[in-house]
Amino acid sequence: MERTIWDFQGFWILIGILVGTTINILVIRILKWFNDRSLKQNLKTELRMNLKSVEGFLEEMGNYRNAVNSGTLDEYYGLFRFGRILHPTGNELFIKGQLYKWLKDNQIINLNEAYTFLSIQTETFIYGEMAKFRQAPDYKVEATRHVNVLESQLKEHKKNLKEIFDHLTGEQ
Repeated sequence: MERTIWDFQGFWILIGILVGTTINILVIRILKWFNDRSLKQNLKTELRMNLKSVEGFLEEMGNYRNAVNSGTLDEYYGLFRFGRILHPTGNELFIKGQLYKWLKDNQIINLNEAYTFLSIQTETFIYGEMAKFRQAPDYKVEATRHVNVLESQLKEHKKNLKEIFDHLTGEQ
């Protein structure tokens, strides 16, 4: 009796291993795709919420400017809650290296700069400068420069965050 390849148990074991490995690889790729999609959606949500926050900061910056121009800075106590900007997803994706797959180099730099500017440290700096201006008898010129710089930086970060958001949503 002649033996064929179909009679060897080793052959079927090999086929089982190959099929099992292939299925395992496919399942891992599918799970990774769903996870990446979820993370990308979370980042888009985070950016959308941060854009709304920056718009609110720009409105408050207008109130700050009005207080400086009208000489009523002593009565102005606006809030710039930069420390409440959301960035956990962005930080996680930066650490994992996922941002490098989705964003261009300049967009990663711009996102990092925006998150650095929109921080508790900048918030503290703004409040410190306001307190310093309140103590100075002639503060208008310096305070106006301060407002101008902050406002231009906020506008730049808003533009950059919007560009990144549009890039992620495919609306370029």
